Amino acid sequence: MLSKCYLHPREEAAGKCDVCKKPVCLKCAKRNEGKLICRNCQGKKPVSGVDTDELERQERLDKAKEESRKHR
Repeated sequence: MLSKCYLHPREEAAGKCDVCKKPVCLKCAKRNEGKLICRNCQGKKPVSGVDTDELERQERLDKAKEESRKHR
């Protein structure tokens, strides 16, 4: 069974938002630089002014550092 859009429960999801990871339909999703972004995430700007890709890289780096600390 295909998932339904979290904003339009009667609509089939076209994919998952690359920011919040929620299922979205074509009515509320937009492609931006190859990423699918839901309408709730389209207007979100990082507080620090850093672009979303940079924030994602930083989150991965922080997670890797934390994992490294656990295995010491």
